[in-house]
Amino acid sequence: MRVERRELFAGRALLAVLILTVVAAVIGYLFGGPSRDTRGVLALGTALPNMAATFVVADGSFANQPDVIVFLAGAGLIVLVIVFPLAAELGNRASAA
Repeated sequence: MRVERRELFAGRALLAVLILTVVAAVIGYLFGGPSRDTRGVLALGTALPNMAATFVVADGSFANQPDVIVFLAGAGLIVLVIVFPLAAELGNRASAA
């Protein structure tokens, strides 16, 4: 069964990626320790997936299904849209303190 790309991006899968990224950043921040700098670094590190490893595994497991690669590319963009402003905000707070 072939999934249309518009169905792929209109579905709830990318919403799940958005929620997972935000929850991972919050958990990383909460368990980052007593230092504000450490909490920020751990929040960013927890929220960022290893996209290179993700693509390698997806290509090996789903070689004949290009929709998976398209989804992962979209998911990677969503993660970057969340993490870059978060990194800028954490950097601004660190330089202000």
